[in-house]
Amino acid sequence: MKRLTIIIPAPLDKNLPIEVTKTIDKKKVEIIIERGNNPSINRNRGIKKAKTELVAFTNIHSKLAKNWYEEVIKFFDKNKEVSAVGGPQFTENDGKAFQRASGHALKSPFGSAVVSKRYKENKENLDSDETEITSANLICRKSVFEKVIFNEKLYPGEDPKFVEDIKNVGFKVAYSPRIVAYNQRRPGIMALAKQIYNYGVVRPKKESVKKTLAKPYFFVPTIFIIYLLSIIPLTTISKYFLIPLWAYIILNIIVMTKTYIKTNDLEAAIMLPVVFLTIHVSYGFGIFQGLVNKIFSPGERVYK
Repeated sequence: MKRLTIIIPAPLDKNLPIEVTKTIDKKKVEIIIERGNNPSINRNRGIKKAKTELVAFTNIHSKLAKNWYEEVIKFFDKNKEVSAVGGPQFTENDGKAFQRASGHALKSPFGSAVVSKRYKENKENLDSDETEITSANLICRKSVFEKVIFNEKLYPGEDPKFVEDIKNVGFKVAYSPRIVAYNQRRPGIMALAKQIYNYGVVRPKKESVKKTLAKPYFFVPTIFIIYLLSIIPLTTISKYFLIPLWAYIILNIIVMTKTYIKTNDLEAAIMLPVVFLTIHVSYGFGIFQGLVNKIFSPGERVYK
């Protein structure tokens, strides 16, 4: 009897390839593909159909490492007290230069702060959280769904909420660097900007404003935007107001140089300043819009 089901939420467009199915050994796992405009509803429908001891989630554009299944089974057999485990979602090396640059930016603390841990290898952690785990590479014991399902009013951002809810009801969540998935990044600036903007919009909806305020790093991009919009009048007061801008430029150069030295990927490294600016500005505007939406009730977010 198979021990693992993989649930893949997919959009209605059947012309979009489901890359992950190419890297799954169908002899070892059940595959459930649920189509619809709301990924949380898709996953929750799949959960109801799953009959196995373990239930995993990934995306249509993800690929799983060759030993992914074996590492999942090994982890749960060893850690009986853990109810859910996730692993890193690395960037595919064979993508376009902009996609590789996005991957470098996302795994850099300068690019995505604490959630950069999702995109690189960290030490095994038996008390993990949303900063390391997403639904692109997440596996749960079936017992989890007796108390927690995906919030169908959130997209994107439903997976951090799901991980948070699992922990809040008392289940143990872990991170394993050996359970690896690979993700395709957005192919261009506009697609990346839209993705990051949507992450920002959902953050205030995911939790109370007070709780978000307790994590001030989420507001740094918004403050940065306000600074950029105010820089001309500020410099008429004092040239010292240019110091944050120069610091930002210098940090870009430092990270770009370190990335090139580490990866020898010049084509992607020289794109990093543009990618960083796209991420920071998009997320900053998203957070601002999310706070506005918090007041005016935005309704449900779906695939766009």
